[in-house]
Amino acid sequence: MYVRSFHCAPYGASSGQTTRLVVTKPSSAIISSAAVALASLLSACGGSDGPNGAELDAAARPQANAFAQYSRPDTFGALLQADLLVPVRDGYRLTCNLHRPAAADGSPAPGKFPSILANFTGYGRTNKPFGNAVTDFSKKGYTILVCNTRGSQGTAGGSPSQPESVTQVNPFSPQEAQDNYDVIEWIATQPWSTGRVGQIGTSYGGITSMSAAGSAPPSLKAVIPVLATHDIYRYFFTDGGIRTAVTGDARGSWATICSIFTGESTCSARLPAEWNAHPVYDAYWAARTVDLNAVKVPVLFVSGMNDFWMGAQDARWQVMNKRDNVATVIGPWNHNIPELGGTEPYSQARPEMTNMYLAWFDRWVAELAAAPLPPKAIVQGIQAAGTSNWDGFAAWPPKGSEDQLFYLTSSGMQKGTPGTGSLSFAVASDGTTAGLTLRSEPFATTTTLAGPVEVKLPLSFSASDANLIANIKSESANGTITDLGYGAYQKASHLESDASPSSRVSGRSYQYTMRVPSKYWTFAAGDRMVLTVTSSDKFVVSDSPAGTVTVALGMDASVRAPMLPR
Repeated sequence: MYVRSFHCAPYGASSGQTTRLVVTKPSSAIISSAAVALASLLSACGGSDGPNGAELDAAARPQANAFAQYSRPDTFGALLQADLLVPVRDGYRLTCNLHRPAAADGSPAPGKFPSILANFTGYGRTNKPFGNAVTDFSKKGYTILVCNTRGSQGTAGGSPSQPESVTQVNPFSPQEAQDNYDVIEWIATQPWSTGRVGQIGTSYGGITSMSAAGSAPPSLKAVIPVLATHDIYRYFFTDGGIRTAVTGDARGSWATICSIFTGESTCSARLPAEWNAHPVYDAYWAARTVDLNAVKVPVLFVSGMNDFWMGAQDARWQVMNKRDNVATVIGPWNHNIPELGGTEPYSQARPEMTNMYLAWFDRWVAELAAAPLPPKAIVQGIQAAGTSNWDGFAAWPPKGSEDQLFYLTSSGMQKGTPGTGSLSFAVASDGTTAGLTLRSEPFATTTTLAGPVEVKLPLSFSASDANLIANIKSESANGTITDLGYGAYQKASHLESDASPSSRVSGRSYQYTMRVPSKYWTFAAGDRMVLTVTSSDKFVVSDSPAGTVTVALGMDASVRAPMLPR
């Protein structure tokens, strides 16, 4: 018999509770079950007791697959009540669609049901990719509400003094967050509701889900933000203080075409002007930023390694990962709908995501004890894209990983000995540059990079500012370079503050620490890790002044990467 006691607060347990795991026979089935239970307990405990990190992560893998494969049969039909007008505190009414469990004759099923507010956005309550991803959960005993945000889509909402047809949409605003709060509390008071509400959304809907968690309506019990940010300034309007480019990814162009998305004619001209009036972080942006410490409800984050908001997820994770009701799913995706997929590389549909959404809401909103909990992190790298292979970890980066330190040198990156001298690159008058490309020595054995990468750069500048972009890539033995996702961005003048940028003093040394967003990539023996440092790419505005950026080599010029031996 094996008996182990853990003093911790695992999922659903009270603080300080002692939990005992007992294994009486060493059969393979019992060992497998014990491994899953052990991973769940130790994930909540922080892994301070019991097996080493590698064993913990191995035990979390079957737990990840149980979460991804969770299902239960439909027990109801589905009933749609369209164009429902939901009032908020100032008398304005939002136009919503209500999806209800239906009896055999098609009428509303009697009784009270847990509820989900799905994709609270301006994209339209009938937009299937964004609005109806979980509406079929009504067949499993949920009421699902999908609403137009204030001013969007121009339907029958509004109020006598402020009809929806003339109301301006205001994405991510305090008014929109207040409306979101009110809708959740309205749901909780309805005769068909148990008073327990969850919220889920992708992209815009993920941002509002994070906002709802931060505003903490009493009836909100769990959220699932999918491919989202909590900070509109640092990860949307800019990336690290560098303006996102209109010709780059969806962030830079979004405000300029928001009328197309929201159906409100003034948005595309009005919103860019409004954002441009606030070039630095100020009260305007603070009102649109979620206080992560205010988020107390269970959160299942869903992020993509090729999504531009992977860095935002890493920032959230630093603050929230120790909470026992927070977990993350990280896939290989670009910015799309994970369960439906897209046309970009690594963006094959992953229908099992819907299983994970159901399991999370069943556990925290419907309070079904049989619904499984995930390990701390469920991860699929780009090398496994398109498969159903998920790895589970008791922490992210994994507990079994070890930081490997590479020093920057004049010839690349090396372990053991810091480089000497300096490296530099020139920034042209149009803000573009070739930058630096530094390679490690070939890996002697198969090694997996698992987590965000810390890049330390002691820099000096001949100009008053510069854009800094650091990224990690893979180079195979035959010289093929693979892009592993977005890099880390930092406006040099924003090192100390996004609110009060300060010009760089020519010749002075400044220490920058940049976190390249999480990667999950296996280097084969003979492969090299590649660091690029530049001032321009297609995703941000090339507005660096002409000049030279110099890296002082030594102890403080390094790359620290979490690696899993394989």
